[in-house]
Amino acid sequence: MKKTIFICSILLLSAMSLISCVSTTNVAKFYTEVQSIESVPEDCRLAENEVPKVFYSDDIQSDLYFVRSNYFQVIGYSAWNGPDEIGAGGEDCLQNEIVSFCKGKGAKAAIYSKRYTDTRNGVYSVPLVNNHYYTDSNGYMRSYSTTSFMTNSYSVNRYNYDVYFFVPYSQSYIKAPKIGIEFRNLDSADRIKLQRNTGICIDIVYENSPAFFANLSRGDVIIEINGTNILNTDTYLSVSSKLSANDSVEIKYIRNGKEEKSVFKIF
Repeated sequence: MKKTIFICSILLLSAMSLISCVSTTNVAKFYTEVQSIESVPEDCRLAENEVPKVFYSDDIQSDLYFVRSNYFQVIGYSAWNGPDEIGAGGEDCLQNEIVSFCKGKGAKAAIYSKRYTDTRNGVYSVPLVNNHYYTDSNGYMRSYSTTSFMTNSYSVNRYNYDVYFFVPYSQSYIKAPKIGIEFRNLDSADRIKLQRNTGICIDIVYENSPAFFANLSRGDVIIEINGTNILNTDTYLSVSSKLSANDSVEIKYIRNGKEEKSVFKIF
């Protein structure tokens, strides 16, 4: 009887797990903060009754560039490898978790991707308690228990998950006169490829900015602005901070190994 109850309990728990999403904490567990939400202006954070926009991406790097180029900044990201997070009813458990996490962090938007990596197979054993009853030589009822094991097999698909969380830049920043790029120092791979140590590499070109209309592009390496050699990000910031609306800018840069030049006005 007890054996039957035990098996029924297992079947009941299995059925319950198929009804809805299993609660996960992978987004929070593997979260890396890039920028504290406290440093973000209040009007750029998710409002109390606002619903964050969450999108699935099948090309996370391209979509990450697109979102950032539209004046959104990353405040954090999560990345891990794990089993599928789609419920038996087809509900997207991960998306539900991301929405909840956005609300907790104040992120207005998020994008996520899921890429298959491998399938893991194996077996596991479930203990079954068997109760036995007998009458001893004196006529008393006695009992003892033995344990047997039921073996089951499993096959689990695993995926790489990436999630990025965003807030928009403030309107004052968006409207401020600027060249309109995000940038970084050259890394070792850049230096080997370009056979040079100085310059900055463009990471992001903001939509409808002066750099956008001048056709500067991601991956271009800026080496000179208005006759000043750009050694690194510090040099760039020093030069660009002195520019004002309607100032004329002449930028020399390297694209595909060739030196190019672009002249445009700041707005």
